[in-house]
Amino acid sequence: YSTFIYYIHIMNKQIIELYQSGLGMSTIAKQLKISSLTVWNTLYSNNIEIRRKHSKIDKTYFDNPNTEKSAYWAGFIAADGYIFKPNNYTRLEISIKDKNHLELLGKDIGKNVTDYEKHNSCKLTISSRHIVDTLEQYNITQNKSLTLRFPTNINSDNIHHFIRGYFDGDGCFYKIYDIIGNKQFLESLINILPFNCEYSFYKPKDDKSYVLRIRTKSLKQFFEFMYKDATIYLDRKYQKQLAFFNKEISSK
Repeated sequence: YSTFIYYIHIMNKQIIELYQSGLGMSTIAKQLKISSLTVWNTLYSNNIEIRRKHSKIDKTYFDNPNTEKSAYWAGFIAADGYIFKPNNYTRLEISIKDKNHLELLGKDIGKNVTDYEKHNSCKLTISSRHIVDTLEQYNITQNKSLTLRFPTNINSDNIHHFIRGYFDGDGCFYKIYDIIGNKQFLESLINILPFNCEYSFYKPKDDKSYVLRIRTKSLKQFFEFMYKDATIYLDRKYQKQLAFFNKEISSK
């Protein structure tokens, strides 16, 4: 019985990986010598988004790194995304409360965002070898947590969009800015800021990542830098910062 369960687990994993690599259900069924209904049931029960017929993904979405949309979402993926190179897909999974935000990218790129009730989250899976390859030009690769490097393909007019996207994915604000990442990436982020920034690094206990902490007089400068000409941002984080700075102004 345990052998049978293990076989089913491996089969389900193969079905999901093949489907997310871009193969159709009938092709998978033939390849694995199972019925198309079995393939569909496996995808449905594992909350895998079923591709619509004739749906088209905008594979060129990240080709030009020097637009607000491409720079911002590349930053968001760098912080909170997952790249699986063998099957050529990119995935973002975030809290269900931020679903409306993720739907902005889904609508632009031509994919639906699906709910993942088990984790109280939602996810967007983009199956495209071209997009996976293009994201490598932003230094976003599989297993990026410790290897991520700051992108060199985004110019100075648009790099703040990338930083804002990264902050929305892996940063927080509570009277100070905390941004998580590997130290080399965070040092590059600091060095590219167009002002002298007051900051420090610390390494949480038993954690491989570092935290960049921006504080005191640099807070307002960093806020204004990130949101310059911004039309895309995670609203709940923006409103929290805005309320803080408005309160500071009114108290003076």
